[in-house]
Amino acid sequence: MIRESSLMAPYIKHPTTTRGIMLDVMLCMAALYLIAAFYYGWRAVMLGVVSMAVCMLCEWLGSILRLERHNAHDISALVTGMMIPLMLPASIPYYVVIVADVFAILLVKYAFGGTGYNLFNPAAGGLLFVTLCWPQLVFAYPATFTNPEVFGEVTARTTNSIAYVLSVGSVPSTDMTSVMLGLHPGPMGTLNGLVLLACMLYLAARGSIRLWQPLITLGVVAVFAAFFPRAAYSSLASMYYEIFGTAALFGTIFMLSEPVTGATREEGRLLSSIVAGLLLVGYNYFGAYQQGILFVVLLMNIINHHIDTVTEKRMQKAVSYTHLRAHETGRNL
Repeated sequence: MIRESSLMAPYIKHPTTTRGIMLDVMLCMAALYLIAAFYYGWRAVMLGVVSMAVCMLCEWLGSILRLERHNAHDISALVTGMMIPLMLPASIPYYVVIVADVFAILLVKYAFGGTGYNLFNPAAGGLLFVTLCWPQLVFAYPATFTNPEVFGEVTARTTNSIAYVLSVGSVPSTDMTSVMLGLHPGPMGTLNGLVLLACMLYLAARGSIRLWQPLITLGVVAVFAAFFPRAAYSSLASMYYEIFGTAALFGTIFMLSEPVTGATREEGRLLSSIVAGLLLVGYNYFGAYQQGILFVVLLMNIINHHIDTVTEKRMQKAVSYTHLRAHETGRNL
């Protein structure tokens, strides 16, 4: 059961069921795994399979440690298990993925009470932990169509992503068409802009996300990219590389737009989307790591709690004022 509270996140008020949203997200991520398998071979698929299995095992273990009965209908661990490898290179060692899974489920999720109670996005927490522990592995990306070994040591040569090139103030050598088609090094689920845009439209059509939320966040990023490029290229190229050459598009669709750790009221969601865009811009310019979206997601998880508190109090004051006016009007009559 998901806890309901007038002030404390997370809770979901949405016509679509929580399980339905998760199934939609899993379907979209399955499409991303197909693309990743086309680019990198069977290792991309095996990383996802191993990650989902470990997350489900940790989910079962977490229920035992909390002396709770495991909910067989809860598929949130599968969502986390699918999401984590998609934000990592196809050459990442399996043990790094497993550590991210364990940290995400047992520490980020179950330390706060389990599904529906977690203050932070589990996948973002697990990914950030392994990023801080093994940055040399997390940011080493094989080129597309290199087909890294499914098991054992990966011998494929690795290189830097477009996000790294932007972070050092250089101009990416990858042309815009290749960027949109995902023909560039990077986290294996964040590469193909066309598929990610299709996922965003599908989730919006299904009612699993509100389309305007990621569009506002990405719009803020695009505006700053146009006026303040990080390298000597045109405003259009700057916007294009910031949106489609980094993990920003994936993060806004699958992490910032998820309902459990997001703001719960419309005015709160609007403010949350703007603030997320500003934080992402700030991290892009001043942050130390390439994957700024992970830091932004976790920061927004905290900020959204305070946004919910403020918007809830404002609504309670508005309701109290309306009742008072109605009472005075009735008394005058």
